[in-house]
Amino acid sequence: DWQPPFAVEVDNFKFTPRIQRLNELEAQTRVKLNFLDQIAKFWELQGSTLKIPNVERRILDLYSLNKIVIEEGGYEAICRDRRWSRVAQRLGYPPGKGIGSLLRSHYERVIYPFDTFQSGASLACQPGPQIDSEEKDREYKPHSIPLRQSVQPSKMNSYGRRAKRLQAEVSDH
Repeated sequence: DWQPPFAVEVDNFKFTPRIQRLNELEAQTRVKLNFLDQIAKFWELQGSTLKIPNVERRILDLYSLNKIVIEEGGYEAICRDRRWSRVAQRLGYPPGKGIGSLLRSHYERVIYPFDTFQSGASLACQPGPQIDSEEKDREYKPHSIPLRQSVQPSKMNSYGRRAKRLQAEVSDH
């Protein structure tokens, strides 16, 4: 039952305290901040800055979105089964309003390239749809939608106040 004497040289004893904000004490918050740091560094290396989108007037929680997508079976499975509205509900967004498709586009634009990078795959090397040479050489046929430019604006008073004032000034001269 030997206990060594307390031996700290007070004159030579130094340590650097780590400043830790109250909201960073929880382990989950540290994991979340670490994820955001990694994704921000990834986009910085791509030559762009990470812009976190707003959905329904609140900042999109990229960490939770990524975590839920993984829990739901991954991006491909959610797209195949059309479960983006379920992802939106799990994130606390109201049903309807097309928030699922909005989350999908944000995921595709911000997180999916990062996940692909993390998995070691390459976005550039993914094979595109195979086009046989016969189809490639076929001549372009314009679609049947009339051109918007061909529709002339009505001559009625659909102009703003400034446009009316400018028309009056032109006719005065």
